[in-house]
Amino acid sequence: MRFPPRRILAAVDLTPASAPAWRAAKELAERFGAVLDAVYCQPPLGPEVDVYSPAASAAARAAVLARLRRRLGEGGRAHVARGEPAAAIKRLVRERGYDLVVMGTHRRKGLSRVLQGSVAGAVARDCRCPVLVVPRY
Repeated sequence: MRFPPRRILAAVDLTPASAPAWRAAKELAERFGAVLDAVYCQPPLGPEVDVYSPAASAAARAAVLARLRRRLGEGGRAHVARGEPAAAIKRLVRERGYDLVVMGTHRRKGLSRVLQGSVAGAVARDCRCPVLVVPRY
């Protein structure tokens, strides 16, 4: 574990729950002089169905990146990863050597949590680096 972190990954999903996480990641990056990247995970439609053509996939990715950059403002680089969010985040940590992951939580409960799961919980359990989960207030 490296502290202070030199490379921070902020997982964002363009919902209000990820806004506090982005602000926390940005503040930590500024405080420690770390490189800050944001990632949006585009979930697959399903293992048996892949309707994305290369052109449609590139256009969708460009549109998401444009939205991310507008929402995030200055101070970070935005990436779009395709795949199940927890697996994609953990893969990026392994491949790019991030020292810290910062992400929000939706605080789902009951049936919603059972059906949709907890991406933050899955990342925190199995990630190679520390994970800061920032609640939505």
